[in-house]
Amino acid sequence: MFNFHKKEAPLLGLQGSGGGLGFLTGAAAEELDLPAAYQSLIGGYSSSNRRYYDPVNGNDSNNGQTPATAKKLVGSDMNTFLDGSNGRCVILLAGTHDVSPHVSGSYGSRTFMWNTDSIVVGVPGQTIVTAQNTSQRDFHLFGMRNGGAKIYGLICRYNHYGRSTNYSRAMWGHDASYSSGQIYNCAIINISSPNTMAQIYDNNGAGNRHMEDCFLLSSSHETSYTCGTQNSYNLAFTASSSNFCSGTNSNFAHSVSHGNSPGGLPYYLTNASNATYGVYRGTYAWPSS
Repeated sequence: MFNFHKKEAPLLGLQGSGGGLGFLTGAAAEELDLPAAYQSLIGGYSSSNRRYYDPVNGNDSNNGQTPATAKKLVGSDMNTFLDGSNGRCVILLAGTHDVSPHVSGSYGSRTFMWNTDSIVVGVPGQTIVTAQNTSQRDFHLFGMRNGGAKIYGLICRYNHYGRSTNYSRAMWGHDASYSSGQIYNCAIINISSPNTMAQIYDNNGAGNRHMEDCFLLSSSHETSYTCGTQNSYNLAFTASSSNFCSGTNSNFAHSVSHGNSPGGLPYYLTNASNATYGVYRGTYAWPSS
């Protein structure tokens, strides 16, 4: 199994991820061991432009600039920090992070929302993000508004809390206006009832979206209310079909089944090639052993 941390730490259950295997948490700065591509990505940001969150051993009185001085509660702090300036990096360490949805405008709330080219990085296969419900009409995962905004290596447990229309449960959205950004090697797990979601809600058709090497688990994908520019590559779906908006959609696999990888991480495809589709391929691939 891939050693994410050089020393042993308490083993915790991978709650709600579908994998069932535990993960290690609470690494000190010198113990953190991410795949090389993730280390290189994070290393391109100065300590003052980084913010670590550790849901187990973090402390909100910390400055957040290293794993050893990580903050604990993401809350809305993550989006506020990323929105503060271009060139910032949030690192979500292993565990489950509860995000307070960012609400702006008249009728939409979003898990991820900032207007800069800043990024979020997770421990691949081990970082889970959830979001609380709000009274807003719409609830989206991605509401970033900068084409350079990027998210890497997360398990996103998407809950639209039973919202009943395709625009209110679209993955991408920002008050019917444009949302932009790039998503790499993320597993998006729809835990809502009904277990269906749409892709985009963008009445302006002006957003610039990119999704690559991701796994999407839901019963179905409904047609988007409105679309916009987007590119999607090497995606794996548990649904039998997908209704992604027009654009460059290449190399999709449907009706996939999954289990644990040889190394124990979740969402390893058992009836399709992991080197071709989903989170175990590409530059930011999850390590399988």
